Amino acid sequence: MEMAKFATRVIGVDYNSEILASARQRIDRLGLKNVSLIAENVSQLSLPDESLDVVFFSQSLHHLDNPQRGFQEAARILRSGGKVLVMKLATHSEEWVLEKLGHKWLGFEKETLHDFMQTAGFCNLYSQILPFRREELFQIILAAGRKT
Repeated sequence: MEMAKFATRVIGVDYNSEILASARQRIDRLGLKNVSLIAENVSQLSLPDESLDVVFFSQSLHHLDNPQRGFQEAARILRSGGKVLVMKLATHSEEWVLEKLGHKWLGFEKETLHDFMQTAGFCNLYSQILPFRREELFQIILAAGRKT
């Protein structure tokens, strides 16, 4: 929802109807008029080719069977020069997330995210692991790339 402050149009994507219902309530409560939601798999979107300027994966790649396919789909829907932004859990050993939260991956290494992005055709890759704080269970990776 925070992205709506900086964009003309925001499209939220999730295949989980409960998540979308919760997001819809928040959108309505905040009075956001530039946000729409679609119930789709991020690996197979109905959005047209080269229709967006930015794709932002926020804590979603670990739910995909094939995260590489998510980046390929991002490349398809981004205009030339468009940006892919990623906020993701770094590799961890908290296996309880697999069953309890439905994660399919225990985070990712920076190099793996770079490989995914580069294979999908992104350049100018950047990533940073945020400092770990004792009160947090997970470390976060921020990553970005530009569509060529």
